[in-house]
Amino acid sequence: GFYLPFKQDYTVEGFSTVLYNGNSGTQYIGGTGFNPDLVWGKRRSGAKEHWLVDSVRGGTKVLESDTSGAENTVGGGVGFENDGFTLDYTGGWNSGNQTGYTYVAWNWDMGGSNASNTNGSINSTVRANPTYGQSIVSYTGNGTAGATVGHGLSSAPEMIIVKGRNRV
Repeated sequence: GFYLPFKQDYTVEGFSTVLYNGNSGTQYIGGTGFNPDLVWGKRRSGAKEHWLVDSVRGGTKVLESDTSGAENTVGGGVGFENDGFTLDYTGGWNSGNQTGYTYVAWNWDMGGSNASNTNGSINSTVRANPTYGQSIVSYTGNGTAGATVGHGLSSAPEMIIVKGRNRV
C-alpha cells in the first residue's frame, strides 16, 4: 500500500473552484483559500448564462461570457470576502443563486489592489498578480489600429480574453 497526503493548498495556484446550492437570498460561499478578485459562475443543474464579476469593476457589474450582451449593473451582486464571496439575490439578480439549482464558481486571486497603468498607448486600471501570471485589465478603447494596453505582468500574457462592456 501507499499513502498520499492530499491537502487543500489554494495559495499555490491563485485559482480555486467551489460548488454550491442556490438559496434565492444572501449567502456566503467559502473555501476558495484567498480573497477572489474574479468570480466566473455557471448554473450546473439547468440552462443559464455564464456570469463574470471582478473587483476592478465592482461586485454589481456583471458580464455574460456566452452572450453578446453589454455589461449589466445589478442590485445585490457579489461581495468579495477573505476566503470566498457573498451572493446577494435580494437585488433581483438571479443568475448565480436561485433556489433549487446547483452552481460552480471558478475564482482567481489577482493581487491586492487596483492600480492605474500607463504602459501602452491606452491607460488602464489593473489588478495584477505577477506571481501567478494573471491580471484583470479595464480600459476604454480609442478606435486606433495598433493601440496597446498595459497588463501589469512581468512578461507577455499567454492568453487574453476580451469582452466589450458597453455595447452588444
